[in-house]
Amino acid sequence: MRGVGKFLKDTTGASAAEYGLILGIIIVVGATGFMALGPGVSTLYTRADDTVAQQASAVIRLNDPDSEIDAEN
Repeated sequence: MRGVGKFLKDTTGASAAEYGLILGIIIVVGATGFMALGPGVSTLYTRADDTVAQQASAVIRLNDPDSEIDAEN
């Protein structure tokens, strides 16, 4: 019985439990943030990809000697 009393009064492990709790809260908040920002970031990258693809195809057409686009305009 004496060992159980010592175990219950021992608070050295409390800080480890608190750190675990804090880490769990940080993980939940981070996951929630990523899930909330996910669609917006996906849209941003899709728009950037579309813009780069359009600009690249315009450059290719300008450099194509068989293209009907006038390079000086």
